[in-house]
Amino acid sequence: MKRIEKTWLRLKLLLALFLLGTGLAVADTVCTTPARNNGLIYGTVVGVQGQNAIVQFDDHSLKCKDVFYLCGDFRRPATGLKEFFGIIRQMTDLGNGKFSIFNDCPLNWPPKIGERVFIIYKTCQNNYCPPPKDGDEYSHQDNPCLSGS
Repeated sequence: MKRIEKTWLRLKLLLALFLLGTGLAVADTVCTTPARNNGLIYGTVVGVQGQNAIVQFDDHSLKCKDVFYLCGDFRRPATGLKEFFGIIRQMTDLGNGKFSIFNDCPLNWPPKIGERVFIIYKTCQNNYCPPPKDGDEYSHQDNPCLSGS
C-alpha cells in the first residue's frame, strides 16, 4: 500500500511541476508587504471560506504589491456601517487577479457570491473594529490593526 501512495505522490508532484512549467497553474502566494494607496480597487466575490472572501478583481493583472491593503476596509460599494465586511488582515494571491482576503472584525458577514465589493486603503493607526453585532465573533489575536502598529 505504501508503494502505491508513494507512486501517487510522485505523479501528483510531476503533474504540478508540469503545470507550473507551462504556466497553466500558479502557486498561491501569501502577500507579505503592504501595498501603497492605489485608490479603490473593485471586484466580485466568487467564494467564501470562513472569514476569507475569494475576490476576483476587475483588473486580472493585479499582484500583492498592488492590493495588499493591510488594515484596509473590505466593503460593499456604498457608505455606512452596514456596507462594511471587515478589516483586511491577510491576502493570498491565487493568480489572475483573484485573491483570498482574510477579514478581521467580520461584520455583515458573509458577503454573497456574485456581490460587488471594493477595498479601500487605510493605515493601521486609523482603522478599528466597529462594535460587534450579536452573534459576531472577532479574531483580535495579534491583529496589527488593533495593536496600533
